Amino acid sequence: MSAALDHSQEPTFTIVARVAGVAVGFIVSPLSPSLHLTLLIKDAYEGILGIDGQPDGNFRILGFERMVSNFYDNTVPTQLLTYNDTMPWERRVRYSNPREIEINIVPPSFITPREFKKSLIRNAKNFSGMIIQYSTPRNIGGNHMNPRTYNSSSYLVGLLNSVAGEGRGYDTVIRNALKGYQVPGIDTPIPAGYFTG
Repeated sequence: MSAALDHSQEPTFTIVARVAGVAVGFIVSPLSPSLHLTLLIKDAYEGILGIDGQPDGNFRILGFERMVSNFYDNTVPTQLLTYNDTMPWERRVRYSNPREIEINIVPPSFITPREFKKSLIRNAKNFSGMIIQYSTPRNIGGNHMNPRTYNSSSYLVGLLNSVAGEGRGYDTVIRNALKGYQVPGIDTPIPAGYFTG
């Protein structure tokens, strides 16, 4: 994964992935690990900003764990999914389609890339995680969520939709790029209203 900035004037948007829960995603299926997604915004003027949804380990009541926006400021998340023989064993497993994950996200035509960036950051900061419970898939190792349950993939697609509008096809772009991996939550984005504060 190259974290080099694009020195054009407009920011760029890329989704990167790592195995969910470090090695936990391998336990479910070594050949088709479960992934956690992060949006990287690369800006030649302001650096790199990563955004994803995470369970809040500081807030857990009666099994309820709220989801929060997580930011990586001028850094790239660790353990991004790449493949080579020098990596630790849990990342050296030969799954069906080993490759670096980098999915380019194109802003909708009605908004400039800079406005898209500002809106994504604003909506991520306004996320009402207090009323969203972080959930696991319907079945262990499953690729589907129960109705009205959400995870980090739901967060990411919901965040993109909150700015671009539903029906822009971001879920399809992500799903097609990640064939061979498990990414539950893409089909159940968090509704846009949760990102408006």
